[in-house]
Amino acid sequence: MRFVLFPFFLSCALPRAAEAGFAPLFPDRGPLIRWHAAEWSDLARTAPQGVAWSVADGELRSPEERGTWLVSDAAFGDFELRFEILLTARGNSGVALRAPAAGDPAFDGLEFQIADARYNLEATDSELTAGLYRALAPRAQVYRPEAWNEVRIRLQGSRLRAVLNRVLVQDADLAQFGDPVPRHDGSPAPPLRDRPRAGRIGFQHLSRDGMVRIRNARLRVLGPDETDEEEWIWRGRCRAYAGDYTGAIAEFTRGLAAFPDSPRLLRHRGHRYLTTRRFDLAERDLARASVLIRGTPDEIEPDGIPNAAGIPRSTNHSNVGYHHGLALYLQGRYAEAAEAYCRCLAHARVNDDMLCATLYWLHNALLRDGHPEQARAALDEVREKMDILENHAYHELLLLFRGLLTPEQILAAHLPGSLEHATRAYGVALHHLAAGHLAEARELCSAIVGADPAASFGFLAAEADLARLGR
Repeated sequence: MRFVLFPFFLSCALPRAAEAGFAPLFPDRGPLIRWHAAEWSDLARTAPQGVAWSVADGELRSPEERGTWLVSDAAFGDFELRFEILLTARGNSGVALRAPAAGDPAFDGLEFQIADARYNLEATDSELTAGLYRALAPRAQVYRPEAWNEVRIRLQGSRLRAVLNRVLVQDADLAQFGDPVPRHDGSPAPPLRDRPRAGRIGFQHLSRDGMVRIRNARLRVLGPDETDEEEWIWRGRCRAYAGDYTGAIAEFTRGLAAFPDSPRLLRHRGHRYLTTRRFDLAERDLARASVLIRGTPDEIEPDGIPNAAGIPRSTNHSNVGYHHGLALYLQGRYAEAAEAYCRCLAHARVNDDMLCATLYWLHNALLRDGHPEQARAALDEVREKMDILENHAYHELLLLFRGLLTPEQILAAHLPGSLEHATRAYGVALHHLAAGHLAEARELCSAIVGADPAASFGFLAAEADLARLGR
């Protein structure tokens, strides 16, 4: 096999995926038609004369005066809304969803809160960005102060799903929430399950300084029971996060019946076939995804379980290549795995997290295929200081293979029983195996399989190696 490392840099300014069915909410310039300004606490009250929202250079901008909503004249039921928003320090905005023509959208409809934490230092979780105001806290806090924030909100029946900055922040069935919500005066507002199923859309300006700026606002009305590719992906991912891998595979399979040429659905189903040890089925899905995704624009993939920084790191292309290589590696087809990871490098160089993850498994595949010199060459891009947000274990293991860390340093404070231990211990086992210390390698793999999470890639690799090495 010929192994080549080549330079390739993927721009972080990734192109936006095609968005069939979406229509812009506002013109690039000129008057706002079919929208009106209302007071912040009651949509039945018209904003003071002369206080107006405007559009210029493709941006919707609030008036300087705080305390208004820009509200649609039309009502919407099931829809997906996407936009980007920028707030100043002490900024406070929000999105009215299914709001009635009168009343406070936060309590009589739904308000998806968007606010800088400095606006209210005593705010509860549900009063922070991505919360349904005072009713439902977000899964994660990934708001970017004084920067553009990308928002995607989907409402269908009682289901709400929202993604902020490519991180899943809400995934809820509103019908399950029956507790009243306290209004500002302490009186009870209807519980989420009793809020309207159709109403106005609006954008709020309550910032204590500056204005609210919104761009790329667009909306797609959903048909009855419509399930698009993205929805099938999230249904399956959320089942997998709950540990229901069989259910996740079933959701992805139903999605593929509707979207048979979706490389993303194939990637996700292939991932869960790996989890359930159906490596041949995983390889089939991931090999097909590799062909289908070829030549398409790359894009950062949303996170369902974000890293500590709340910044997604993997892309659609790099995830397909990464999991395809793993499907081959786990079957002991190391030369093919190395080739897959070499191809993956072109997209993995988008950031150091994906680069380290890909180089780690590329190194392992070359080592297991009997090419120690090429394995060492794969470490040439590894530096002691890299921009790592989540793959610290892979980075440190690569430093171990370079001789800059010891096995003791890699495993320090990481006891059996965790994903972190499974990842690190498997890498150390390979380090021992390369040094000819078979007993130590077998002992570490046995420790992983005896105690660590069975869905982790370190566990799967240790399990597969134990079958080959003999227990």
